[in-house]
Amino acid sequence: MATTSIGSTRQTGTALERYPDAVFMRDDRLFYFGTDGDFAIEYDEDGNNVVLTKGADIRVSDTQQFQFGDSGDVKLWYEPTSSSDTMYITGLKTSDPNKTGALFTSDTDTALHISA
Repeated sequence: MATTSIGSTRQTGTALERYPDAVFMRDDRLFYFGTDGDFAIEYDEDGNNVVLTKGADIRVSDTQQFQFGDSGDVKLWYEPTSSSDTMYITGLKTSDPNKTGALFTSDTDTALHISA
């Protein structure tokens, strides 16, 4: 695997560019992790404009959340307990007055609790 040196000036035409306050990875280039490049991440500009990962699963610790929206309006997280493992999603809105298929604890709940 080739090694790229990032100098102190802008290097056009390379996978990485360094600026005084940032380092840019060009579109559609893989950024590898691990001694043997076991895991890679890429911004897929020529595909669907999404971030792609390759080579390994992604794990989020029990104390971390996925947050969506500029203010973290919707949150997704997991909590293991001695009695069950539970996935929480908060900030949901439903048009279903019976909240069918969701385990809501009251009519005013906006959190979905999924237990294993």
